[in-house]
Amino acid sequence: MGTLRFLLALSVVIFHTTSPFGFPALNGFVAVNAFFILSGFYMSLILNEKYIKKSGSYLLYITNRILRIYPLYLVTLFAIFLFSLIKFSAGVPGPENFYYRFFLFFSHTPNNVIPLNILPDFFNYIFRNITLIFTTDYFFVTSKNPSVLILPQAWSLQREMLFYIIAPLLVRRNFKVLLTIFVAYFLIFFFWIDPHNILPKNLLIYNFLGSMLFFFLGMFGYKAYVFLKKKTIPAFIFYLSFLGVIAYTIFYTFIPHLQLQMGINTDIYYCLIIAISVPFLFMFGQKLPIDKFLGDLSFPIFVTHVFFIKLLDNIPGVPQNNVIFTILTIGLSLIASWIFVKFVDRRINNFRQSRVKKN
Repeated sequence: MGTLRFLLALSVVIFHTTSPFGFPALNGFVAVNAFFILSGFYMSLILNEKYIKKSGSYLLYITNRILRIYPLYLVTLFAIFLFSLIKFSAGVPGPENFYYRFFLFFSHTPNNVIPLNILPDFFNYIFRNITLIFTTDYFFVTSKNPSVLILPQAWSLQREMLFYIIAPLLVRRNFKVLLTIFVAYFLIFFFWIDPHNILPKNLLIYNFLGSMLFFFLGMFGYKAYVFLKKKTIPAFIFYLSFLGVIAYTIFYTFIPHLQLQMGINTDIYYCLIIAISVPFLFMFGQKLPIDKFLGDLSFPIFVTHVFFIKLLDNIPGVPQNNVIFTILTIGLSLIASWIFVKFVDRRINNFRQSRVKKN
């Protein structure tokens, strides 16, 4: 599945820049929802086949997830923080300068005195961006908020981490129990909470519940994998699944689709095809070394590309909103991702795997 993850990451980069040569990529929100499906599959896989010992398995699992997500996220967050600080120190305001927006917002008080009721907003802003999940946004969204997240695409990491926390309660259930939970969730959310506005649509808890649909699809994909791996499947099925999904992802925008609104904008057909294909993609990808290499690059590309967008936006002479800008962003993101994977991520991953073996 690494090739698909790589294409999904590139789709997000193009979504945030410009379509190269007029060739539109997969919508960024659809790409993220596909990532959620793959996460549902992977978490089901590792929790059922790797973290199977009872003693401390949950703590080991969740800390390994933290080691997977946060090192690169925090490094990128610090890079943007440092970049914005330099620009702020130079007195150059701009849309990417969150300091400018932040301090301008909090300085709009009488006599330049920050009232006490602003302090909770201030600390919520800090904790939200550093931790992603320690925030009041589950039940209350403050209007005093200069920027929700410094890394805009990290909203998906918020939902990933929330899913990681509850995944052990779901993915180890048998098919019938999981299906029952899914049906209950689907009916409650899509036929009661969403249409009757039980939860405001700007709350984190509402958006997380909407994304759970795709995590569930991934979990069912794993159940299908457990069943299919015991069967003899003709080789051409794997090739057709792999080539079909890759082609569908690349040429997605040229295919007519019926848009189905379910709390978030997505194309349910693409997501269903990913969910159905994920067992075959996983089994096929295990035989391709290049698939793993591309998959390893996908997360760093997804996280770091916004920094390079901000950097290129401020370099004189770099053309904006055209194919050159997109190619430069992709190129710099690929180089940075390769460096991170080769010199940092592999060491972190070796440490994570050694912790599993010791348990």
